[in-house]
Amino acid sequence: MRKYAYLLLVVILLSFGALAAAPEKVEQVVTNLLLFDGSQWTNTISPQEYPTFYMLADADNVINPTRTMVYFWPITQEYMADFYDMNEEIEGTLIVSKGNKVIAELEKQDYVFSYPQGYYGGRPEIVCGDDAHKSAEKYRSEVDAYYQRVIKWQQAMTDYEIALDEFWVNPEAYKGRESEIPQEPKQPDYPVYYATEVQRGYILNLEPGTYTIEIDGLPETKRTAVVFSPRRQGIGYDIRPEQQWTVPRTSNDLSETVYISGKQTLYITPYNGIEVNRYMYEKIEKLPSEISGRGGELLYFWMVLDYVNDASLEVYKDGVLLSTVAFKQWYVEQTASAALGYNIIEFDPKVQGERAPSFEGFKVELDGAGRYSFRLVNENGEVISESERLVRSIDPRSRFFALVLPLIPILVGVLIWIWRSSLSASDKGTDKTSKVTTVSR
Repeated sequence: MRKYAYLLLVVILLSFGALAAAPEKVEQVVTNLLLFDGSQWTNTISPQEYPTFYMLADADNVINPTRTMVYFWPITQEYMADFYDMNEEIEGTLIVSKGNKVIAELEKQDYVFSYPQGYYGGRPEIVCGDDAHKSAEKYRSEVDAYYQRVIKWQQAMTDYEIALDEFWVNPEAYKGRESEIPQEPKQPDYPVYYATEVQRGYILNLEPGTYTIEIDGLPETKRTAVVFSPRRQGIGYDIRPEQQWTVPRTSNDLSETVYISGKQTLYITPYNGIEVNRYMYEKIEKLPSEISGRGGELLYFWMVLDYVNDASLEVYKDGVLLSTVAFKQWYVEQTASAALGYNIIEFDPKVQGERAPSFEGFKVELDGAGRYSFRLVNENGEVISESERLVRSIDPRSRFFALVLPLIPILVGVLIWIWRSSLSASDKGTDKTSKVTTVSR
């Protein structure tokens, strides 16, 4: 018994050693990639094991051949780079070829990512060359100005606290002089604009096709770039029925018809989208993974780029303009009673305070059965391409037939099966009777 206990202890210790073992690292040249996915830039690497990478056409992408340590991480089934251990960027001229023809010779450029609407709001932009330094300096200047405002605010807070102490000594003295009661100074807002530090890299912006890239004279930097375009692009919608606002339905195709039942209120949120190959797109986000994109070589899906909030929505019924709706923010308010429920109200910062809107979109009220449609119109009154959708409101009384009609073929089939079974049983009974009669004779 003791022998088995020792054996079990050895197995446990060996298993802990296996779990603690560090992966084997290999020094190699990888291509560090900052690839545009349609709305932002995502980082991945192209190690020697994955020499082909994918990128969207007609967009700025950043690449940097780098010497580092590479290892395979079995938990996530992907190759990873340890840039903390080694991070030596390779300098030189980047040669871009298509077939046997050299189409570009690139040098590294300075660049930054700027966020005009804030780091967490809106889409970033890549800024190159001298403008990159201007963007970085603009952000630093705004931050410096912000801290100067903070210093003044802190002094104002000190003065406010002194004045408030004096007020509480004799508040009755301020009757009729309410305007002289000390008011707390407002804390300054942090700058909205944000820009990264200036970095350097090769900026690639290519048309669709297959290219070869490498640093001149360094064959270990050779990579293949597959550049692709979206199959389609256009306006898509998140459509929220008022009773199911947490489960929006999507509509990405002009030919799609949206079906609703009876009188309903819909909240419609439009967005710009692209339809892309799933395999290629997932490889943009995580190239050296053995499971990313698997099985998606022939599949396409719609990718949301950004939401459209600078347009109006025209709603039609039977071809006649019913209403023009403005884009608004909405807040879901739970009912105060013991019964579960909620109300969707227009978002008001003065009422909701620091709470964020629940969602944004157009509120569309459909008054019953009919043939509806809606489309987006920009600020100049022009219809936005690919934005029209049809809506069919089905009378609730028709739902009975919609449920029963598909059951009719099944019911007919069951009746036929019962009828044929009864005929078969009758035939067998006749055979048995004849056999018994023969034996009697």
